[in-house]
Amino acid sequence: MHDSSSSPPLSRTCSAFQQPLSQDRSPKQNTIDGVSHETRTMSSSNYVSTGQARYLRACMVCSIVMTYARFRDEGCPNCEEFLHLQHSQDQIESCTSQVFEGVITLANPAKSWIAKYQRLDNYVPGMYAIKVSGQLPDEIRSTLEDEYRIQYIPRDGTEAENDA
Repeated sequence: MHDSSSSPPLSRTCSAFQQPLSQDRSPKQNTIDGVSHETRTMSSSNYVSTGQARYLRACMVCSIVMTYARFRDEGCPNCEEFLHLQHSQDQIESCTSQVFEGVITLANPAKSWIAKYQRLDNYVPGMYAIKVSGQLPDEIRSTLEDEYRIQYIPRDGTEAENDA
């Protein structure tokens, strides 16, 4: 039997830099502007724990990905003006989808080439789906086009397929 109290403490190293990893993760380590990576990630309003992943939904207009509860409590940060998702279960069910493919995380959409390619460059920073399955109801599409002069382009790839 091995007595662990007599053996020297093991030193863990980071293979990329071959420097000992400190057990103490003080705010001075791994910081940007004095804010640790863990703090920025965990306090981010878009952080979703793995247990909440099954509640994720994507907006069919802008493709932002949030939990059902966030859509209910806050609405869509890009489309609330015309979708009115906040506090409306029916609107959330008809204007968001649980079926989406791929995720892009955008910190600065205005400067991102992928945001421009995905037509996300005028939206708020956040997590966006690459493709969102489903179609907006006809009355919402009409409202978008008639009242807000917004041409709805489905985010499920069908518009691109029709153009080909």
